[in-house]
Amino acid sequence: MTAPGSVPQPNERLEQRIKKLEGIIEDMQRRDLSHATVGQGGRLRGLYKDGTEAFSYGTDPVDGQNRMIQRYTTGQTAIRITPGAALYGGAEQMVIQELSGKRVLATDDVAGYGIVEPSFANPMVAIPGLNMVNGVEQKVATCKAFFYQSAFWCELLCTNFNVMTQVSVRLSLSDGVTTSFSSSSGPFGGGATHTRFISIPAAFVNKQNVELAWLATSVGSGTMTVAGIRNHGISRALFNLNPGLQ
Repeated sequence: MTAPGSVPQPNERLEQRIKKLEGIIEDMQRRDLSHATVGQGGRLRGLYKDGTEAFSYGTDPVDGQNRMIQRYTTGQTAIRITPGAALYGGAEQMVIQELSGKRVLATDDVAGYGIVEPSFANPMVAIPGLNMVNGVEQKVATCKAFFYQSAFWCELLCTNFNVMTQVSVRLSLSDGVTTSFSSSSGPFGGGATHTRFISIPAAFVNKQNVELAWLATSVGSGTMTVAGIRNHGISRALFNLNPGLQ
């Protein structure tokens, strides 16, 4: 105890500082964090009772990037919101991973909308009773569905030509008001597989009454058989790698 008017000795000053710090810590432990704010450029971390990181929100001190990481109790990443692929100039991306590290849900960081995983395959159904008229574009296969990817990779097999000799095809995408088209594939003879990629606008993602269809123009009149052998949602990064098939 320091007498009135006397100067505290070193050990006494240290004891006072420790007591003051203990009081600050106790006060912080009692506080509700519902209105807490981490300073600009800061990072908030939480730990499980064994010391494993549970979450980390804020600016990573290693590279200065903003990240949100939620981890399983084993330490593996469960959910992350991080900068997208710098190679493609990607936007922020949210990813959900299972325990082995495989992605089960991921947004499209290149397009800035839609998802890249899981990739959905929607069936393309042939129009029955096709009778092609020379030089007239007709709908030969259709897919009406909810689309979640920012682009689609489609393949159409055209076989069993009767009288007609060749066919050119292209994709159309429509919500009943706005319609967009891919470039044409062909003209090719019977037995050819036509491949095209088409972009899905942000306004069409998860929207009702959107139709993706194959349109065909024949050389000569007659009949043929068509089959949609691929109709898969893809990432914008993969779409951008195939400009000649769009």
